[in-house]
Amino acid sequence: MVEHSSQGTSGAAPGETPGAAGEAAVAAELKAAAAAGAPGAYRAYAELLTGRGQLDEALPWWARAADAGDADASRTLAICHKDRGDSPEAERWYRTAADRDGGCAFGLARLLQESGDTVGAEEWYGRGAALGSVECKTNGAVMLAARGEWDTALERLAEASAEGDGVATRTRQVIEAILADLADWSETLAEAEADGDPEAAYEALRDLLDPDRKGMFDTYPHMVAEAEALYARAAAIGSAKALVDQAILVARDDSRWEEAHALAERAHALGYDGADLGSAGAASVWAGAGYRVGAGAGHRGAPGDETSAQWGPPRCGPGRVTGWGPVAGCAHPFRPA
Repeated sequence: MVEHSSQGTSGAAPGETPGAAGEAAVAAELKAAAAAGAPGAYRAYAELLTGRGQLDEALPWWARAADAGDADASRTLAICHKDRGDSPEAERWYRTAADRDGGCAFGLARLLQESGDTVGAEEWYGRGAALGSVECKTNGAVMLAARGEWDTALERLAEASAEGDGVATRTRQVIEAILADLADWSETLAEAEADGDPEAAYEALRDLLDPDRKGMFDTYPHMVAEAEALYARAAAIGSAKALVDQAILVARDDSRWEEAHALAERAHALGYDGADLGSAGAASVWAGAGYRVGAGAGHRGAPGDETSAQWGPPRCGPGRVTGWGPVAGCAHPFRPA
């Protein structure tokens, strides 16, 4: 850090307060030091300008600090550009330090995840976790859970929780509750199957498509397949209503619309008049309500910023969530990055 000499009051210009004169002198000193390339001066001057709200003037100095190897400066630049809607530039700055800084790795992973590049996101969550980022470990675990790798996800969440990540703790509790519900549904359904009772089979799964569980399906898409399998079992013993609900789940995937339509036709053939074959029918009701796969849990955004949302854990980047879903942030994963 650049050393600042003490400022007296005698240097104040006419009409200028001693405090203002001192601040101006410090700014001039920092600017000169930064221009001369003094160690720590790029960042010090960038921080001063940023603190004054002069972000445009600060950005070139943050860039010099980042070019000199300051990972925090790289992350700051990435966040600024992301906030301004310039994702390519944000990605460029994250990548300048992501291979050596967990915060930048987290920010890059979140950026890639938000753009739909789940393969890249998972890679950088893994690399960030190896660098010591607990947020990366948590978010990577959530991605595993999203595709049904429950055991591995729970193991990694337990590790992150032991390292003090509250998001991991809450997310682990949510997943354990989901798995407990899944086991209960399957067990109750098995009893109905043993009795050959279609109505009891359907009733065993009544809570599965409760609107309150929307976040569960959004955050953990593999639960759609789990639910489909349960409804298929109920349909196999003659439940027409189970066929309709199975169709609703299948219709979440636009590429499977023909399959959903066929299930609705089967329900109609069994005498279920609620399956409107002339339109999207029951499936469109679910889809129209916004029940689509895609959201995620865990730390969102870059470390720093923190917000909450139902059904998800805290995030990092702007925001954190809790419930069936994720959390976010930015300087700390699930804080602004």
